[in-house]
Amino acid sequence: MHRILILVLLFSIALKANAQFKIVGQIRFEGKNLTEATVKLNGAKTSKLTQSDSSGKYIFENLSPGQYSIEISSIQSEKTKISVLLKADTLIKTVIKSVSNHLQEVQVNTKKRLIEKKVDRTIYNVENNIAAVGTDALELLIKVPGVRVINDKVSLVGKGSVNVMVNDKLIQLSEDELSNYLKSIS
Repeated sequence: MHRILILVLLFSIALKANAQFKIVGQIRFEGKNLTEATVKLNGAKTSKLTQSDSSGKYIFENLSPGQYSIEISSIQSEKTKISVLLKADTLIKTVIKSVSNHLQEVQVNTKKRLIEKKVDRTIYNVENNIAAVGTDALELLIKVPGVRVINDKVSLVGKGSVNVMVNDKLIQLSEDELSNYLKSIS
């Protein structure tokens, strides 16, 4: 009887040690859902990046228990940081404050969004990603939401093969040639 009890106890400890959780968040700004906000998750062993959808929601899945920080940034609002101690699936509702300053002068600088979604394509603007320094294009594609890179083969989640464009030019190469080409771009 004691052996069975010990086995059950050890099994439950092993399950808990391998537990994977998720963080689901919703961002509100001036009474409305904040869409296309950049949301960055940092942990001891994890760094992930995504955008809020049309309902202001974002999801980070397959996370180990532990301490994480979430940084939310948008063109419309001030940057917000949140600390999370993840012990179970977590829901985070965030209300972002607007920046109100009276300015004497305005200088307009624009940046392209990190990820632009169009009807026929998804555009990942590398120049806006600080993680791009020192990494090749294939490594960057691994971090793009909705893009899957397995054995150096690029595909979109829910779709098969992909067409890759670099600087608005279609790259027509075999999968192996494309993989080698993307590894050569840094």
